[in-house]
Amino acid sequence: QLPPTIFSQDASRQGLSTTLFDRLYALREKHRWLSMLTVQYRMNSVICDWSNEAFYASKLESHPTVRSHRLCDIPGVHSVQQTILPLVFIDTAGADMNEAVGRDENSKFNTAEADIVSAYLERILASGVRPDSAAIISPYNAQVALLRNLLSSKYRDLEIGSVDGFQ
Repeated sequence: QLPPTIFSQDASRQGLSTTLFDRLYALREKHRWLSMLTVQYRMNSVICDWSNEAFYASKLESHPTVRSHRLCDIPGVHSVQQTILPLVFIDTAGADMNEAVGRDENSKFNTAEADIVSAYLERILASGVRPDSAAIISPYNAQVALLRNLLSSKYRDLEIGSVDGFQ
C-alpha cells in the first residue's frame, strides 16, 4: 500500500502519515484477528514466485484459474516464444545501455531499454495480443514518459505507467 501524501506537519503529528493498514498491522499481536491471505488470483505462478519468496515467506499460492495462464492461452493469440513464456528477463548489463537522469533528478530513463521493450511489444502484438490487453510497467517516471512518447501515438489503448501508478 502506498503511503499517504502529507503536506501538513500538524496532520502528520496527529497520525495521518500512518496508513490504516499499518495501524491494523501494528495491532496484530494484541488482537489475534489479523490473518494473511494466502491465495492470489492475478498472475501466473512463475511471475508470482519472486515476490512470494521475497515478501511472503513462500506462503502465497496462485489460484488454479490463473496458476498457469499464458498469453498464448488467450483465444486468437498464436503460440510464439513471447506468448508461451510467462516471464522474461533481458539482461542488459555490459551492453553499453546506460541510464540517464530525468528532469526531476530523482527519476531515470534508458533509451536503449525502451527500444527493447518496444520491439518485444511489437512481437507480442503481432502474435494477436490486443494493445488494450497489454501494459508496460516501469519503476521510473522518466522511463514511463519516454515509453509513452515512443508508443502512445501508435497504440492509444496501451497502458503505460509506473509501479506506483498501477498499484
